[in-house]
Amino acid sequence: MVKRILYSILTFFLVTVLIFGLFLLMPQDPIKMKLGDEADPVFEAALRYKHGFTVSPEIGAAEVPPLTRYLKWLGGLFRLDLGTSIRYDKSVNELLSTRLPNTVGLAIFSFTIDVILGITLGVLVAKVTNSGHYTFGAAINILTQIGIAIPVFFASILWILLICIKLKWLPVTGFKPIETGLGPFLKGLILPAISISVGGISLIVRYVRNAMTEELASDYVRCARSKGVSETRILFRHVLRNSLIPIVTILGMRLASIITGSIVIEQVYSVPGIGTLMISGINSGDCILVQGICVYISTVVIITYLVLDLLYMVIDPRIRVKT
Repeated sequence: MVKRILYSILTFFLVTVLIFGLFLLMPQDPIKMKLGDEADPVFEAALRYKHGFTVSPEIGAAEVPPLTRYLKWLGGLFRLDLGTSIRYDKSVNELLSTRLPNTVGLAIFSFTIDVILGITLGVLVAKVTNSGHYTFGAAINILTQIGIAIPVFFASILWILLICIKLKWLPVTGFKPIETGLGPFLKGLILPAISISVGGISLIVRYVRNAMTEELASDYVRCARSKGVSETRILFRHVLRNSLIPIVTILGMRLASIITGSIVIEQVYSVPGIGTLMISGINSGDCILVQGICVYISTVVIITYLVLDLLYMVIDPRIRVKT
């Protein structure tokens, strides 16, 4: 387990180097993009110094070497300080704290839908297919393949056309902040959550079905049936339990995908979350803001996979012995 933690720390360092290095290659000047070409040189020099680009606030001051800037930025990360946004002139931590509840709420809502529907349908499909109803299994294969293949943004447009415009069940941009109440907040997240979950449910159904179909062909299942154990007990007590590792793997991957994929969905449905904040930072060339968001997302993904490794050891003690 110590080795996995060390790998995660090393991955984090490599990610920070990659993020910082990519933004060094940006052709745009973030200060010029904010102030424009006719800005006051004195004010421009002061702003460059404030954000750590130059060694002094004087006009024509030398630039801080990239390595020094990286080490200073990395030191800030260890103090949980992501820097100050160039566009908003506010702490990145403060900007994230105001948007984080919306993104987390959307991620939890989507992931809950994925888990409940994906596992339930996967178990059902495995059971029906194992009973010899191959036509049903083939139909589910086609539907899940379509669900995986449809891009998230295209699925969002289809849901808006069907549910909002055609059926008029929900407004197109019905998002309400959590301060207005949990009910209105969740209602505003229904369409975004469904749009994210379509591909996830399809993927989980296929993984659960494949894992359980393989287990249903095992000798211990035939032995349990010969002893008169009920089919429901076999499915949920034995087969599902022994299929947990591949299922937990896809759920962990799905959670990481939801966190990164919400960027597009938030933009489509005008959800004021981290995704829309990141797009705003990219459009304005705010490298400090975008770097902070990238580090946040990367950290969440790294921690998710580290927790997955811990879950593997809980589910199957043999993994703990091997490591």
